[in-house]
Amino acid sequence: MMTKLLKRILYYFSLKNRHSGITLFELLIVLFILGVLAPITLPVFLRQVNKAKETQATCHIAYLMKQQNTYYHDVNSFTDSLSAIGSDSQPETENYVYKIMLFPPDNQTIAAHFALSKNPNLRSYVSAIYLEDNNIKGCKPFPLPDTPIRVRYPMTNQELVNLYYSRTDWASFCK
Repeated sequence: MMTKLLKRILYYFSLKNRHSGITLFELLIVLFILGVLAPITLPVFLRQVNKAKETQATCHIAYLMKQQNTYYHDVNSFTDSLSAIGSDSQPETENYVYKIMLFPPDNQTIAAHFALSKNPNLRSYVSAIYLEDNNIKGCKPFPLPDTPIRVRYPMTNQELVNLYYSRTDWASFCK
């Protein structure tokens, strides 16, 4: 059906005098089509922009996790310092704040890497590296589950600890 319509439109334009300009009616049709398509395509485009910003966060905390792994092999412990793991990246970017927390506080066998969103339209992410039977294992970055309030910056260390202990199914994210 669309090909027939397209052929008719092309045939109409081929019959027109090549030296004449476009008519007001043709201009109105083009504006109408653009007016209909713009509200449909704009939200899709904006979602893609947000996904790109979130990808930046997941790549960054995956990098931090690899640096933490290297640090553990050198020092035989985890650290919560970005500078100690040799990260030359900034702890804060335009869209995210990056933190490292060690859990549980007594033996620190888990290093969680947080990317806390500054923007309410972006999700916050976490990845973790942990010891299991004296082997280092890791979780890929995943979005933090939304609590009654969206998890985003500013968030104190104590609030992150509370969030960690409020979830009982963290291990399911690492599978």
